[in-house]
Amino acid sequence: AIAHEIRNPLASISGSIQLLGSTLELSEDDQRLMEIVSRETESLNQWITDFLTYARPRIGEFVQVDLSRLVSDGLLILRGDEKSAKVETSCEAPEACFVNADPTYLKQVIWNILNNGVQAMEGGGKLTVSVTSVEDHRGQFHQVSFQDTGVGIPDHVKERLFEPFYTTKQGGTGLGPATAYRIANELGGSISVESEVGVGSTFVLELPAALI
Repeated sequence: AIAHEIRNPLASISGSIQLLGSTLELSEDDQRLMEIVSRETESLNQWITDFLTYARPRIGEFVQVDLSRLVSDGLLILRGDEKSAKVETSCEAPEACFVNADPTYLKQVIWNILNNGVQAMEGGGKLTVSVTSVEDHRGQFHQVSFQDTGVGIPDHVKERLFEPFYTTKQGGTGLGPATAYRIANELGGSISVESEVGVGSTFVLELPAALI
């Protein structure tokens, strides 16, 4: 309720700023001030969105989802983002790889991991994604491996990576990895990470295979 009470006036502020910016003739300095207000308002709104998603995930009715297709779609969007212009991507996945999940939330998990990989390679690098299947005493699982050639994660950060509100990024909420971890667990799966500073990181998303 508190989050929504904050979001409502933020929407009014954002709308008012956009309207004023389109109707007033502003000096260069005033225009910059307007842009700062707009940017910071959007930043607050994103923080609240992340908080709500973490605090109250609405995992709907599970349906059969093609994991390979979601990964492919995520990479397609990533390649069109200017932030990933210096990142080379590749993907190996079977044509169909089904899991039982809420597609909206599974997309969020995949996008969060892809985005983290890009952020770790600000100067450019390679992001390699692969989808495989494994079977053990638990049954059959599908795994998605996201390997980047970024800066890597120090051990003291890796230990707390999936804690809510823990972040080393300026302006970060610390809720992205925590939310992805929670959603993966609610889908019956997991997220793990291996990393070496200066070499890169590998995130592994594991989900139970759907019985077709």
